Amino acid sequence: MELLERGHFLRTLDEYAADAAAGSGRLVLLSGEAGVGKTSLVEAFRDAHPGLRWWWGACDGSFTPRPLGPLYEMALDVGGRLVELCTNDRDRRELFAAFLDELGGGTAPTVVVVEDLHWADDATLDWLRYLSRRIARRRALVIVSYRDDEPAADGSLHGVIGQVAAHSATRRMALPPLSVEAVRRLAGGSTDGDELYRLTGGVPFYVAEVLSAAPGEVPRTIADIVTARTATLSPGSRRLLEAAAVLCCPANGQLLATVAEVDAGSLEECVESGALVGGTPAYRFRHELARMAVERAIPAHRRVRLHANALSALQASAPLDHARLAYHAEAAGAAEPAFQHASIAAGEAFGLRSNREAVTQYRRALRFADRAGAEERAALHEGLATALAHLDHWQESAAERERALALRRQLGDPVAISENLRRWSVCLWRLCRGEESRQVAEEALAVIADLPPSPQRAWAHAIQAAITANLRPGAQAFAMAEEALRQADALGCHDVSAYTLNTIGRLRFTMGQDGSADFRRSIEVALEHRWEEQAALGYANLYHAAVAHMRLSEFDWCFSEGMAYCNNNDLRTYTVWLRGSRANALLRMGRLAQTASLVEDVLRETISPVNRLHLLIPLAIARGRQGDPRAAELIDEAWHLAVDLDERCWLLQLSARLAEAAWLRCDPDTLDDRVLAVYARPVDVDDPWLLGELTTWLGRLGMLVRPVAGLPEPYRRELAGDHAAAARWWQQAGCPFEEAAALTRSGQPDAMRRGLELFTSIGAAPAVALVRGLLRRAGHRAVPRGPRPATRAHPNGLTTRETDVLALLRDGLSNAAISRRLFISERTVHHHVSAVLGKLGVSSRAELARAGDAAANGRRPK
Repeated sequence: MELLERGHFLRTLDEYAADAAAGSGRLVLLSGEAGVGKTSLVEAFRDAHPGLRWWWGACDGSFTPRPLGPLYEMALDVGGRLVELCTNDRDRRELFAAFLDELGGGTAPTVVVVEDLHWADDATLDWLRYLSRRIARRRALVIVSYRDDEPAADGSLHGVIGQVAAHSATRRMALPPLSVEAVRRLAGGSTDGDELYRLTGGVPFYVAEVLSAAPGEVPRTIADIVTARTATLSPGSRRLLEAAAVLCCPANGQLLATVAEVDAGSLEECVESGALVGGTPAYRFRHELARMAVERAIPAHRRVRLHANALSALQASAPLDHARLAYHAEAAGAAEPAFQHASIAAGEAFGLRSNREAVTQYRRALRFADRAGAEERAALHEGLATALAHLDHWQESAAERERALALRRQLGDPVAISENLRRWSVCLWRLCRGEESRQVAEEALAVIADLPPSPQRAWAHAIQAAITANLRPGAQAFAMAEEALRQADALGCHDVSAYTLNTIGRLRFTMGQDGSADFRRSIEVALEHRWEEQAALGYANLYHAAVAHMRLSEFDWCFSEGMAYCNNNDLRTYTVWLRGSRANALLRMGRLAQTASLVEDVLRETISPVNRLHLLIPLAIARGRQGDPRAAELIDEAWHLAVDLDERCWLLQLSARLAEAAWLRCDPDTLDDRVLAVYARPVDVDDPWLLGELTTWLGRLGMLVRPVAGLPEPYRRELAGDHAAAARWWQQAGCPFEEAAALTRSGQPDAMRRGLELFTSIGAAPAVALVRGLLRRAGHRAVPRGPRPATRAHPNGLTTRETDVLALLRDGLSNAAISRRLFISERTVHHHVSAVLGKLGVSSRAELARAGDAAANGRRPK
């Protein structure tokens, strides 16, 4: 089919190839819906540049793929050290580095094509991140295609695209469907072009398939199109086509013939009909939808035989792709090979930190584990539990851990029993089952208390110290943590040492000290000894503590570095936690809309109860400060989770929120009784920031509060009546809501007006109404009026003039140019720009460019 409306894209690719030839490598993210012609575009570009060195690979979506499938596919073509590293299953960082070295090995620039990234495994996404950070100085062009209408599990692809797109060498290219004029041109006089466009939406694949079907027949679905096309093939060609559908991946003629049990000569007919594309190296379907249509039409008995043939043929190849073999073995009903290959594939995926693939393979192995011994089955349940935990699927992880524990009890190994009890205790904590978690942790220590020192004993002591730190922070918890650290260091258990240093850091912060050095040491130890989960925990907890103790900018590096590390190692539990802490940071900065948007995006995913609790609190605060009535429901849900977890720190945070809500209503009598119960509860040690915040809100309500030593400066100043000093502290910290609250509490008209301006600038509508009411009741008539109806109607609170400014900012105009366009002074433009940035929750024009489309259309920016 003629390539229409793609000239601009080909010219752009030519420019990127020229950049690569000059030593400025490029990574091109080529997106578009299924069938829009991404492959055709890249093939046309390849045909125009035969002198370049071409490496081609694709991700597979039809079965659980071998991690790094596209890289392995290219390695087989490149050969040499690269294929040796793949065959020997070496550390993936060494494999990535070797691939990068190979890119510069030829005399001509290299073009790397990775198709169908929407089906990528986690290790392949990590490889893409690796390339994106290093491609700029290579004579190489990397083209990655993906469907932008394909949902990705847990949102992983979208997150990676966002990270990769931020690099200077990355370029984005979105391929649109064809216009109605182009479809009419392709239809010629044989088909009604307008009807063809209506049926296909301008997607070139659909157009081509309809035009290739029998004249006069316009199928309603792609399956109908494929069925109509393949019906005319000879029996041998149909067998080959079925073999290609079952194999899923591009395959050479010999493999297709072996699986189909026919001669390969009929492949030419398959290619001529358009059912398959390619040639001697590998044949494939033009589109995955066509492959699926063929596969589903195969009778069940013949499909089983084809999978059995594929299993037999692929077992004779090297290197073995255990993930692919497990898929075919299961489909063929071959229990023993399915178990063996799935078990190996699970271990490979887990070793490469591809936890989603590991989960699939562990589950497949367990489906065929009936004849396996208890030891082997226990190990599979343990591996599955750990992989699920890394993905933040703690309910499922707990169930698998219980199964593993039951098997270990049968085997009577106290060390293995303790290990599973310890991990089960963590599962229960993540599920907000605090009391059960503590009981299980006690048993984990009890079953090996009389055994010689071991890593499991050190772990059991470390978990006990962490639980005590959560429940009763203070001298006893600190002593327990130091003892656990001594045991871990004596045994050389670096993972336990890193974990316990993390606990010590948390304790120091809770006790009013600086625990950042302990956290840093925890991360260093974990990174040095490659304990990925402990490093992730260190990043997550250090950033959480830094935000909670108002050291936001000082530890911004921890969020960015931690997110990159956790994403690279597929540790989703900790990326969710980091994003929850980020939401709290945005909240402190007064970015209410951005806080809500971030949390709402994460809550669409499946996450653990503890992570949900961590996210619900900033979302409830942001919504409450915006006047959203849904805030109360969020507080109630979070309160129930916190009670089940039974850790005071969460109840202090929620109590402060309830006190704030009563202040915003200007009615102390509506204060929830739960707040006073929490405040009155005697404890040895409270986090000074959490206690200070609750005490200050109660003071703002006019309640009698007890004197507390060691409170942070802004709370201490305000409680002492020095509201101006407290406001100055919050101003320097960049916390407009807190600054405005302190100014309002002062009762001074000028200060309250300044507070009103701050509340207005961040869109805190209930606080605006509160301050305006207070000023009027005090007899001050010159009170700034509230936003106009048009401003209130805009979801981000933009005025009509601010909306005009936003539109010009999106066009890239400077302040001076906007001044000339709107006939207002540059100073006025500056004020409008600052207001727009604040209301949209962004800090720069670059961020605004990404958020502007949503805001201009009356949607909350993502």
